[in-house]
Amino acid sequence: MLLLVICGSVATPPAYAVTIVEQERGTFARSHVIRSPNFQEDVEASETRTSEAFEAMATSNAHLLPLVATSSAWLESSLGTRTTRAQGGATSILVAPEGGRRAETPADSFFEIIFDVEEEQPFRLQGQVDSLALDSEAFAFVELLYYGILVIAEHTAGGGEYDRFDDTGTLAAGRYRLTALALSYGETAGDVSSPAALASFQLALEVPEPTSNTGAGISLLVLAGLARARRRSR
Repeated sequence: MLLLVICGSVATPPAYAVTIVEQERGTFARSHVIRSPNFQEDVEASETRTSEAFEAMATSNAHLLPLVATSSAWLESSLGTRTTRAQGGATSILVAPEGGRRAETPADSFFEIIFDVEEEQPFRLQGQVDSLALDSEAFAFVELLYYGILVIAEHTAGGGEYDRFDDTGTLAAGRYRLTALALSYGETAGDVSSPAALASFQLALEVPEPTSNTGAGISLLVLAGLARARRRSR
């Protein structure tokens, strides 16, 4: 009878690839119309919440016919210990067919998380940022920072620009900040104009399971093989 003894210890992997320690997510929209120094109409909408699954929408409309001012922002996101996803956008539209009235429509969609990595891990950050501006302003960016200082990835789009990205690399152990913003702004100062702005972002951050899980998996296979050998020997 052959007796096989395997001695050793199985390293317990970290429970999570990343640990989220702080987050801020929300939308804001404001429409502002001034008819005269003594009269103005100001409508503001905003929403900020904290949860694992998050959806928010803010819309604002201020109509002083024939002038129409509309702004809106939206955000969808889900947080995970291995995959985090977010997408958001902001839109500002002004219709000013005649002079004599001033209006502005700012809007933004904002996403930010701060997370810790316990040990060196590979990562993949995919997504896109884009903007469209017609006599207005539009800007979007996605940024991943190490300890709030060292730039790991940075992508911006403004004034009609577009950027699709797919970044891969390694995250050293430490604290990281992932931020995304879409901002739109339209303004008319009494002239005949119809400015419009649109900005959006989309991202997916993937950090796979800790590499030490491989060792745990191999150990489980060895134990299963020993169990089958013992059953055959009976």
